[in-house]
Amino acid sequence: MFEKHLRGTLLFLILSIPLDLRFVETMYYFNVNYAGFSEEEVSYISSFKSFSFLLGTTLYGRYFINQEFRTALILCQVMNLLNQLSNLTYTTRLNTYLGIPDIWMLVFSGFFMEALIFAFSMLPLMVLMAKVTPPKVEATIFAFLTSTKNMHGVLGSLVSAAIISSLGINNEHMDRLYLFVLVQISVVWIPVILVLVFIPTKAEVKYI
Repeated sequence: MFEKHLRGTLLFLILSIPLDLRFVETMYYFNVNYAGFSEEEVSYISSFKSFSFLLGTTLYGRYFINQEFRTALILCQVMNLLNQLSNLTYTTRLNTYLGIPDIWMLVFSGFFMEALIFAFSMLPLMVLMAKVTPPKVEATIFAFLTSTKNMHGVLGSLVSAAIISSLGINNEHMDRLYLFVLVQISVVWIPVILVLVFIPTKAEVKYI
């Protein structure tokens, strides 16, 4: 039973790697060269992300710790979708037509939503891995979990860079960044299927 749930969780982590699309560096140049923020302003906003992760961890531990693993991970994708819709509003400059300042878009997406997404993507998996890991291999499995999450960042960035390049997004064509956001939105449902297929419920892991 250990092996079945552990194998499913590990497969979920591996298969979701290419779906972790991100554009942190490209968004930096969009903010500076297209949206008109100064480098100092972007740095100040980025410096608050560590506090936002603490906020997300606190909110998860206080209000969502007893949720099903599947529920938490699906909620993560719902929040990811909301975050990408916010990014789409920002990169198409629709927010300026709606009278919403750019700074509030960055605070909502880069501070609040990223905090919740981090908490709901990482913490349920850490708890689940602790429950399905067989005795005497805890350190090995935890090392695999952390290295796989790091791989999400590395390979996700490489896949994202290839997509951004293929879409012709560069310093001269930052107005095309919304196309990459549309790609992100188009794949956000795939992790939901992976969750339902590979992630066990709490009832399934309760008696192992």
